[in-house]
Amino acid sequence: MIVDYNFRKLRYSRHVRRCASAQEIAYRLWSNFRWRGYIDPNVDYVPPVPEELKLDAVKENLESQLVVARTSGLKDRTKLKAAKEKFYRKIYLTLSPDLFEKLLRKYSLDFKFYGYEKQRDELRSLFSRQ
Repeated sequence: MIVDYNFRKLRYSRHVRRCASAQEIAYRLWSNFRWRGYIDPNVDYVPPVPEELKLDAVKENLESQLVVARTSGLKDRTKLKAAKEKFYRKIYLTLSPDLFEKLLRKYSLDFKFYGYEKQRDELRSLFSRQ
């Protein structure tokens, strides 16, 4: 699981530990799962109390909250899909329409060869709904 991978990196990589704490990794993972539409977007991450900021405690806290948020999200899959679309819209709309079209043209063969034409059209529709 991605949580295990990230916390293992934190435990064994001195470079990762210098860049991010266990708490920061937990927040980043939570945000990532939220914008990808994996967990209920209305459930906020609650960090452990300061005495429990050890790596394993933060990881266990995150995992237990992810289970709750995922279960909650699965009750209304349209909410998950809407959260994901809202995030993508927010990100892609930071590009100018001209730049966005240039990127689509530049990578048009990639969209075709790898079967991402549906995703390309969904991205285009974001700009048409502005």
